[in-house]
Amino acid sequence: MFGIKKNDEEYFELSLKSLESGDYEKSLQYINMAINMKPLNGNYLLHKIEVLIEMANYEEALRELDVLEGRYRNNPEIYSQKSFCYYSVGDYENSIKYADMAIKIGTDGDESYFIKAISLKRLQRFDEAKALFERYLKTNITDSEAHSELAEIYLYEDQEMKALSEAKLAIKYDNENEDAYNTMLSIYMFEDEPDKYIETTTQAFANTAEFRYLYALNDFLKLAGLSEAGEKIHRRFIELYPEAIQFYDLLADILISEGKEEEAYSVYNKILRNGDIDAYKLWFNFLMKNHEYEFLVEEIKKFGKEDEGIIMLLYLAYSSLEDYDNALKAAEKLFNEYKSEDAKLLCATQLNNTGRPDIALTYLDSYKSGDDTEKNYQYFRSYLYGKDYEKSMKYAKIVVDSGEEYNIILLFCQLVENSEKTMVYKFLDFDHADDFNDVFSLLKSVAKGVYSSYEEAVKEIESNEYLDCEYIDVIKDDFTGRAREFIEKYLVSECIDA
Repeated sequence: MFGIKKNDEEYFELSLKSLESGDYEKSLQYINMAINMKPLNGNYLLHKIEVLIEMANYEEALRELDVLEGRYRNNPEIYSQKSFCYYSVGDYENSIKYADMAIKIGTDGDESYFIKAISLKRLQRFDEAKALFERYLKTNITDSEAHSELAEIYLYEDQEMKALSEAKLAIKYDNENEDAYNTMLSIYMFEDEPDKYIETTTQAFANTAEFRYLYALNDFLKLAGLSEAGEKIHRRFIELYPEAIQFYDLLADILISEGKEEEAYSVYNKILRNGDIDAYKLWFNFLMKNHEYEFLVEEIKKFGKEDEGIIMLLYLAYSSLEDYDNALKAAEKLFNEYKSEDAKLLCATQLNNTGRPDIALTYLDSYKSGDDTEKNYQYFRSYLYGKDYEKSMKYAKIVVDSGEEYNIILLFCQLVENSEKTMVYKFLDFDHADDFNDVFSLLKSVAKGVYSSYEEAVKEIESNEYLDCEYIDVIKDDFTGRAREFIEKYLVSECIDA
């Protein structure tokens, strides 16, 4: 009977089957057809909301729920769904409001208690959240996510034993719970328990197949001086899983930390023979991580294949080598061929580096996403190089207000090299957060050393108990130009042991 029109119930059944199979678009199409035929059917409307939530389209789900709320008063299921959707869009106050409405009426389960608890946690109302999680878990003991959420609260409160207990329960009921593993690893890291850290990491990897746990283990082993143990672990993994290229990458990483460079490179030769692009991408990232920028450029060119990730590595290598013209070419390729929005910011950065701030501004003005601090820093540079000091200082203030110590030093050094003395001191007179007092005190002394008297600058630094040689030595690499020259002179002349 080909071509016979289906009724609303048949479309509803098709929607249910599509949802079950994970084809959400089809499920939404079918339920919309059913609703068109029976627009007042509450079950159809609730099912549509379920589909929208599975599609993570929470805003549309909330619009549909508003309609339902106006039609069906005091419906706990509607309130519960609204609570979840508000939580999912980050509106925790409304999430709590609707959870309370669902709880007041009474629900079939305890979902509203859980959503309210995690909303309270996100608002850092930890005492309320903790009490609610504890109540919820009395009747939902096997809820792994609730245990891991409670573990994080205990960890925040420095109750490590309780946090550990809840994390272990979370893993007992779901051995793939990554949040619980992360909590346990944080505790073992700071409690200096290497055996437990290693055991938990390998357990986490065994249950989740997430290689990031083994990369974290590598970092831990190197920090703890246990690289040889890591080498044994990865060689054993390679014996068991010779086709898994990540284990070769992990082994090479450990070998480098032991000073076995040639052996590390030979490990890679074993997985590069077949020309597999994934193996080569691991190799390229390995070279980048070990600052082998010239070698990386050679290897990428020799490989001859590319994708967005490889071109990005090429960009980073050229930029690290201060080959800004070639870095710009790589950024333009990312923008033109791979349609990367973030490439606009990379292009702007390299246009500033190559003395074309006016063109850099066109990229920045059209860049709509990404790292706002870096975007504002490049605006600062573009206007600074174009000698529009008023606009440049406007963006300098924005970067300081949202940035970190490293960004403040960058701004200062750029001003020293590319503006007048009055602009540098105007920058140093900004109203700044207390968190940056130490660095601004140092920068004021550096400015005095650059523009007037080295001896007076030294006296200022030595009169500040927080500006010791160790601190200055740690941050010296953040400085450039004349400011860097002053810092290096100070360390050599005044800090014998630095």
